Amino acid sequence: MASPSIQACTISGAQYLSAEIDGGEVCTRFQSRLAHVLGQDAVSSLEISIIVSKSGTIDAALSRRVDGEVVPLTTMSIDVMDRPLSIGDLDQLADAIANTLASDKSTA
Repeated sequence: MASPSIQACTISGAQYLSAEIDGGEVCTRFQSRLAHVLGQDAVSSLEISIIVSKSGTIDAALSRRVDGEVVPLTTMSIDVMDRPLSIGDLDQLADAIANTLASDKSTA
């Protein structure tokens, strides 16, 4: 599957993820997980901000530009206290967000 292009994705604190993934791959992987549930077209219009903290939290905020205005869609976090953050935690967060957005879309 070709890698989807994103309008905007930023990551800060990627060094706090375990060495399983390079910081540059975080946005690509996160977006691919979203696209699996939401579809390529829906994901390509998202603006994604991912923040990984040293304390074991990954925050992700998603928004979309509509008529020049930024419209917030959702913000979710995962906290891990008993081990270093891993790629699985990133995947879990992306899947939770994708399922939430898909559910919101189907009930709208």
